[in-house]
Amino acid sequence: MAEQFEIALDLPRVDKRRAAGQLVLVASRGGKQVFRDVKPLVVIDPNDAARPRLATGDLLVLDPQGSVKARLAARGVGFTEVANFAALPAKARVLLVGANALTAEQSTSPKWLEMAAEGTRVIVLEQAHPLHYQAIPADLEPTNYVGRVAFSENLEHPAFAGLGQEDFFTWSKDHIVYRNVYKKAAKGCARWCSANRNWPARRWPNAR
Repeated sequence: MAEQFEIALDLPRVDKRRAAGQLVLVASRGGKQVFRDVKPLVVIDPNDAARPRLATGDLLVLDPQGSVKARLAARGVGFTEVANFAALPAKARVLLVGANALTAEQSTSPKWLEMAAEGTRVIVLEQAHPLHYQAIPADLEPTNYVGRVAFSENLEHPAFAGLGQEDFFTWSKDHIVYRNVYKKAAKGCARWCSANRNWPARRWPNAR
C-alpha cells in the first residue's frame, strides 16, 4: 500500500548563511532495516543576508501591499516610501517596487525606462502586470507560463548571495518558482540583457 503523510521537524540553527545537511528516512520491520532513503537539504538563514549600504533617502520603496516595507523594517534597513506611482521622482539612486504594485497602464509606462536611463537602479518584484512595451528597451513580451524549475545564469550576482542552483528546483508544497516569464526578445536585448543582470534566471522570470 501507499500512504502519504507529512513530517514536521524543527530545523537547527546555523552559524552561517547556508548549511548543507541530509534528511535520512529509515523504515524497519522486526528490528531489521528494510528501507533507507537520503534526501539532501539546505538550511538557509534569511536574516544573515547582507544589508544594502544605502542612506535612507537613497532607497525609495513603492509598496502598496506593505510586505517589502515590513521586511526592510524588520531588518533595520532605512528607506523612503513613495506614496504612489504619480509620486515617483525623475531620478533616484535605487527604486524598489513591491509585489503587484503596478496597474496594467503603469506597467507599460516609459517612466521606468526614463528613470533607468537617468541612472536609477530599478528593482521590480513579481507583478501581475510585468513591465513591457515602452517600459523596457527590448521587445520582451510577458507570457502566462509558470514553472517549478529554474536556473540562475549568474550566481555571483548579489541577489543570489548564499543560494545555489538546487535552490530553484521544485519547491515544497508544489510552490511556483517563476510565473509570467518573458519570451526571449527578438531585438534590443543583446546589449541590455548582457549589461544588466537584473534578469535572475534563464527564462527571464518576472522576478519574485
